[in-house]
Amino acid sequence: MPTKRAGMSSQQQQEILGILLMTLGMLVLASLISYNPTDEPRGFQFLEVENAMGVAGVYISYVLIKILLGLPAIVVPFLLIGWGHTYFRGRSREKMARITYYTLLAALYIATILGLPQALNPTSSAIGFSYSGLIGGYIAQNLHHAFGLIGSIIVIVAVGAITLVYLTQMSLSEAFAASKHWLANSGSWFHERLDTARNWKSAATTERAGKKAREEAPEEFEEEPEEAEETATEPRWKRLARMRENTVEAPPPGALTAQPPPPRPFAQRMETPVLKDGLNAPKAAARDTFEKAPSRPPSGPDRYAHPPLEL
Repeated sequence: MPTKRAGMSSQQQQEILGILLMTLGMLVLASLISYNPTDEPRGFQFLEVENAMGVAGVYISYVLIKILLGLPAIVVPFLLIGWGHTYFRGRSREKMARITYYTLLAALYIATILGLPQALNPTSSAIGFSYSGLIGGYIAQNLHHAFGLIGSIIVIVAVGAITLVYLTQMSLSEAFAASKHWLANSGSWFHERLDTARNWKSAATTERAGKKAREEAPEEFEEEPEEAEETATEPRWKRLARMRENTVEAPPPGALTAQPPPPRPFAQRMETPVLKDGLNAPKAAARDTFEKAPSRPPSGPDRYAHPPLEL
């Protein structure tokens, strides 16, 4: 009997769901990019459709732009693609859910800001709810009725600051201090560059004036560089003469050279400075005895320098 085919695993199901979500995201993105305000859904009776996705693109763009979020609805296809990638790769959905939540809040906030001009002038159809959608326009109209123009702006700014602090865990005081420091550094950098440009311009002007003067009177300006060069650099012949004087020439072979003095006699070398009478007295007596000793008789052929040995 033929065996029954096993069902798809959960991983395969998630991969298929991811592919479908990514495909839907790309279709929605194409329909939003090719959105045309003149295309309005009237059933299937369309003679000419400007949307690249045809009738389906007209319905999708109409619902997302004119009814829901307006222009900020462009984030919807990217969220769909992100969810499809999450399912296809089998990654954690908590992170993607958090990203989706914060992204939709930011889109709703921007839609409210875009709907505020229409709330100030409801009779004007130049903007309409095409930029903010019905949801953004409804919130903007209620804010305007409750707080007026200035109050609506203050409330929108306060809500944006609170949301930014909550999402980023950032201190606004530190952010303001950092921005102030950055502005101060930017101002000093700009002034330095401006001073550099001014100095360069003045130097270029001076150089052009000097060049023009040299062209008008070339003879006067030709002598000055020569004098400056003579004073700045020493002539070659003078430098060689000075080097020749400082060089010690070696004596030629066979020439007499100064010899060091001969060593002093032993008696003179034995002289010692008189430091103390008691210490130098024995040395002086020994020196006198050595000098007064009789000299030995000269040796000759008939005389011995020493007495002969007795055998």
